[in-house]
Amino acid sequence: MGKIFYAEKSEYSSETIVMRILSQYYEVENAEIRRTKNGKPYLENVRTPLHFSLSHTKELLFIAFSEENIGLDTESLHRKVDYEKICAK
Repeated sequence: MGKIFYAEKSEYSSETIVMRILSQYYEVENAEIRRTKNGKPYLENVRTPLHFSLSHTKELLFIAFSEENIGLDTESLHRKVDYEKICAK
């Protein structure tokens, strides 16, 4: 089962926060973040399959980890979004 972490945006980059979580919660020290042709980040140099996804609002950063491919999306509650259309995908 996956885990979702969140943090207030800070002076640290999202990649720095991903690396800290990998170190503290998964005992992964030498992972590298790469990107697919489409720009989706993935981990390299990880012994066990571990996927992640990140999303952010103006104030918060969310990062999900899973042993299977995972996707995460966040929206501000103040933004007008057609949630029914998104959920139907």
